[in-house]
Amino acid sequence: MPRHAPRRRRRPLLAAAAVLLIPSTLLLLKVLATEHAGLWLPGQMRDVVDGRAAGADDTEHLLVIMADHWEPGREEHSRARAAGWLERFRPISERHRDTRGRPFRYTWFYPIDRRNPEILDMLAHEVTAGYGEVEVHWHHYHDDPAAFERDLIEGLADFRAAGVLPVVDGGLRWAFIHGNWALDNSIDGQCGMNDEVAILQRHGCVMDMTFPAILMPSNPRQPNRLLRMTETPDARSYDDAREIRVGESEDEGLLLFQGPLGLDPTNLPVFVEYGALDDAAGTGWAGRVVRPDSPRDYFRPSRVRAWHRAAIAVEGRPEWTFVKLHAHGMQDEDLMLGGLLDAALDELERYAQAKGLTLHYVTARETYNVVRAAERGFIGDPADYYDLEIPPAPAATRGLLVSAAE
Repeated sequence: MPRHAPRRRRRPLLAAAAVLLIPSTLLLLKVLATEHAGLWLPGQMRDVVDGRAAGADDTEHLLVIMADHWEPGREEHSRARAAGWLERFRPISERHRDTRGRPFRYTWFYPIDRRNPEILDMLAHEVTAGYGEVEVHWHHYHDDPAAFERDLIEGLADFRAAGVLPVVDGGLRWAFIHGNWALDNSIDGQCGMNDEVAILQRHGCVMDMTFPAILMPSNPRQPNRLLRMTETPDARSYDDAREIRVGESEDEGLLLFQGPLGLDPTNLPVFVEYGALDDAAGTGWAGRVVRPDSPRDYFRPSRVRAWHRAAIAVEGRPEWTFVKLHAHGMQDEDLMLGGLLDAALDELERYAQAKGLTLHYVTARETYNVVRAAERGFIGDPADYYDLEIPPAPAATRGLLVSAAE
């Protein structure tokens, strides 16, 4: 045997080690450079070591939510832009059905700070037609409680007038996403108030869907958990939140719906940006789009497994597992609606079928109701609880009335 055969055999091993070491080092450096990483990274690593993904093996129902930071703007051309987006979306919704044949339903988190009553009316038509539901989004900076509450009341009045938010006992009920992932003053200067959560709840907010915030200082210290948080005098009240469990139903506190923040080690290019952490962004790797020749081919099927293995569920009800996708659908319209969303939904449907899972396409409101059902100890088919506590918005009811008349 030639003298240097062992050396040649070592070369592939050294190359493989370098492939893993370089991106892992990049991830470590990025984490160390992220403010407050010491709060959430231990929880993320604990999930990996303790095998949280094993909980996904108990899944029977996979519930998929699209929470879009939907921002068409309020400039003169915004109405036409929004109308064009909605027209392109409808065929995608019709093409994709869950296990029971229900079309893919969107949740448009529409920004209060950039609202346009005409666009709210357009969204109301989509709700009536059954394509999805509307919730509240907001970017605000250096705010103070009095101004924030005043602006919130004014904005919610427009949402109520359009009929896009549910009403319970005369008051609105809604979910929230904070612009720039800065809930409860968690990023200096991009909120301004330590009592934001209390104000939101006072005016009908029942659930927050801001997180995860991948490699950002606001990321909660309990990743991949469904939590209930109460206001504290300090910023980041959610770091003291308690995990939601079956049989421990509580009406106080804001439901913090997170995740998934998964790990996709098969996706080496993502190491460059986020170290193979995957936050279920709807626009491809790292949320930084390098436009491909074919958006459909650009979607990585391995992502779906990472989302599922994050095992987002109410503690004690692992058979109901949630996957919350998020996107900036207007900013990435051509990529998302040009094939990438189709490809992601194709893979979700294929994955669910291969695993023998019942797939549910749900809105944020329906998600909240299912979580509440699990809290209260209900079992069986989560579809039975889509409207458990919070009914559809008036705009959706108009659609039901039209269907009944026909």
